[in-house]
Amino acid sequence: MPTEADPGFRMIGPREGCESTLLLKTMQVYVLFHHRASHFFISCKITNRLYIMPSKLDARVTVSTPLRENLDINNVYRGVRLFIEDYELRVDVMLLKLDDFDLILGMD
Repeated sequence: MPTEADPGFRMIGPREGCESTLLLKTMQVYVLFHHRASHFFISCKITNRLYIMPSKLDARVTVSTPLRENLDINNVYRGVRLFIEDYELRVDVMLLKLDDFDLILGMD
């Protein structure tokens, strides 16, 4: 995981993407940027610190995991503030049980 002394991105393999820490609202989160992820996902373990309520998706999204599981996602947190250095983004993140990362951000 990047540290205060090394805040940059770290490549974790050509198939996996890169990882870094960013600010989500006011909390530091561990992020995976992944070129094959089609959406943005947030870990269940940090959603209670967002202090916003999720909304239902207009249509159910089915996500295939690396373990070849298909998970149905129904909830989204809309307009969550994400900071990359001094740049602020508003992102919609879908709720997903994640063990290794706080966020997974897809890259198109």
